[in-house]
Amino acid sequence: MLRRPEITNAKGCSPMNPSQKKKMVKSKMAKNEEGEEHASGEDQSENEENEAQGTAETGSLLNEPTRVGNTDWCQCGLCNPMPTGVESICCYEIPKIFEKIPEDAFCIIDNPDFEIEVLNHERLDWGLRMSNFKITKQPRCDAYMRSMRKIAYRAFTVWIYTFLGFRNRKPIPSCVVREIRSKFPDPKGKYTGFLSARDYFAEDMAYDTD
Repeated sequence: MLRRPEITNAKGCSPMNPSQKKKMVKSKMAKNEEGEEHASGEDQSENEENEAQGTAETGSLLNEPTRVGNTDWCQCGLCNPMPTGVESICCYEIPKIFEKIPEDAFCIIDNPDFEIEVLNHERLDWGLRMSNFKITKQPRCDAYMRSMRKIAYRAFTVWIYTFLGFRNRKPIPSCVVREIRSKFPDPKGKYTGFLSARDYFAEDMAYDTD
């Protein structure tokens, strides 16, 4: 549906007219890689420096109050307005996530592995029961859905970064949060700390062991 001509030819960025920046960036990256097959140690050091710079730039984005309540910063076309700057970030802005976006896709959620690694209900339910031995019966709906969101955030973080790391919080893009909440919704639609004590930042929920 997202690849219909009337959508892909549209300008701007919203869930109905996703950005085409991905293909252009990928094309430039491919050209650069052609001449870097035999990169020297100096080139590798430069790449590491650029990656570190990208991480620093991502961190600075999280402190921009102008991002709150809008999606002007979204490049994949699937982000939702978020209540804080920390949550207002797109999958295009995090290098580790960006590199997993398929060549012909618009968003990280279009990666076939996303459905398997992050949204598969049976897999997440098994992970929930394995990670909490206090569960002796099926939790009530709202508690169960919240736990499933936590496991899904954790699964996404591990899928992208391989390891969670101690106190090493990783930002989770708005588009990913949106998809996980859609898959495992709160019965009352309450997700932020201001509306409910249950949900808070997705990257923090990923590390919650309660």
